[in-house]
Amino acid sequence: MVRFKQKFDSSGKIYFPKILREAPSGFAPELTIAPNTKCAVVYPSGLSSKEVLESLKVIQKELSLSADREKRAEAKR
Repeated sequence: MVRFKQKFDSSGKIYFPKILREAPSGFAPELTIAPNTKCAVVYPSGLSSKEVLESLKVIQKELSLSADREKRAEAKR
C-alpha cells in the first residue's frame, strides 16, 4: 500500500501529492473529510457511502497485514 506523509505548511494547509490530484480514478477538485479523534478518511465528494466503504475494506486489509508484520518484527527483538 502506498502511503504519503505530508506536513502542514506555515499557513496550516496540507497539499496532496500531484499523483493523487491527477489520479485517473478521479480525485475530484472537491473532497469530503470524515474525521474522528484519531484519523480521517478523505474521498471525492461525489462518491457514494457504499463506494467509500468498499475502498476502506481494501485499506483495512492492507493495514491489518502491516500490523501483523510489525507484531512479528517486535517479537523478534
